[in-house]
Amino acid sequence: MQPPRPRARRHRRPAGREPGHRVNVRRRYRQQGLAAALTEKPRSGQPRKVTAAVEATITSLACTDAPHGASRWSIRLLRGRLIELGVAVGEESVRQVLKKASSNPG
Repeated sequence: MQPPRPRARRHRRPAGREPGHRVNVRRRYRQQGLAAALTEKPRSGQPRKVTAAVEATITSLACTDAPHGASRWSIRLLRGRLIELGVAVGEESVRQVLKKASSNPG
């Protein structure tokens, strides 16, 4: 007697993909060509408050020596220095940028 055959597995959707995603890509390819099928249109919504330039400023500042009287940069010290430079960002934004850069400010 042969062992039972394993059941066929259903194809799982990639995370973050809607069921009609493939259909939409095929439709864009047929109607508008390859370039349109491979790229998406800009999404609506509020633009990012922390731009690439602000991220670069935060990261470069965090890599400098800590201010006099501090052993290392804290998020509050970084935010205060950024405000002095005219860059208005919140402490949470500074924390997220440092986390994104995998930075250890100390």
